[in-house]
Amino acid sequence: MVGRGEPVGYLIRHCREWVDRLISEFEPTSLQQLLETVTAKLGLLIEVIDQDADLASLVSRYLAVGEGGFARVRDDFAERTFALVLRLRKPHNGCAHVAVIDCRGSKASRKWFSIWHEIAHLLVEPQLTLDYRRTGDAHDEVERVMDAIAGELAFHPRWFDLGLGEGGRPALRAFEALRLREAPTASLQAAYLTLVTRLRTPALLLIAELALKESERRSVEGGLPAMPLLRAVFAIGSPTWVQEGLYIPKTMRVPERSVIFRVHGGAWGEEHLAAEEDLDWWESQGKRLRSMPLWVEAASVGQRVVALITPRT
Repeated sequence: MVGRGEPVGYLIRHCREWVDRLISEFEPTSLQQLLETVTAKLGLLIEVIDQDADLASLVSRYLAVGEGGFARVRDDFAERTFALVLRLRKPHNGCAHVAVIDCRGSKASRKWFSIWHEIAHLLVEPQLTLDYRRTGDAHDEVERVMDAIAGELAFHPRWFDLGLGEGGRPALRAFEALRLREAPTASLQAAYLTLVTRLRTPALLLIAELALKESERRSVEGGLPAMPLLRAVFAIGSPTWVQEGLYIPKTMRVPERSVIFRVHGGAWGEEHLAAEEDLDWWESQGKRLRSMPLWVEAASVGQRVVALITPRT
């Protein structure tokens, strides 16, 4: 896993220490101010593309001042490319690099993380002269390392921590309030994942949507029909949750009596529910998970359901 190897851990610590020195020197009061401080120190301009016309205008503007590298920007933005960083031939107002962040369509939710991903590239590889691409390819080790660094910096714990003690119960509303206050352009999944992994109490963040099991996907590819069901497609636990050996396997079907199921496609007023449940409600092929009383909070987010699961004491 990225982040556990010593070389990766060293890079994360190196970048975090560099940022912490800036915090001590300039004393930013929010994550947004931290971003402004970091980009100014790095000499990095941020250009955001919200629509096709923005991209055309940006390319024309930079070509007009002799920045020929921007001629290829339009073609370099593929479906899985979220940002590019280019070194300017002529620095502008002390900035030698430009990060072009693609926020068109569904990419908008990755804006905050994409910016910090490109910052990570510049912190780790300051001497590179060509563009850097945020591909989103989970199999590219370099990009995964940059993601690990970005995750640490984009949600710096000085501002992005619920501050709960060992006995405090986390809540989705608290997660969302913190995200909206400190990193409103960050995706829910990235922000909530960070908060869960920093909790000092057992908790599981789960995302459910209509999906097929792997065997069913293979059947569909072979021409056989299959019906998508509401399943867990993503789950990550806090350190204490993992230490206790608790888990919900990926693609496991959501119990119909769970509030997660009720929230998905639920009636008006059921977009956000919470209830007492038990881990042994979850079963697959006749096998149930171990029994444990739970408190489950679920909220509908588009076609998905985000759930926060904690032990009930």
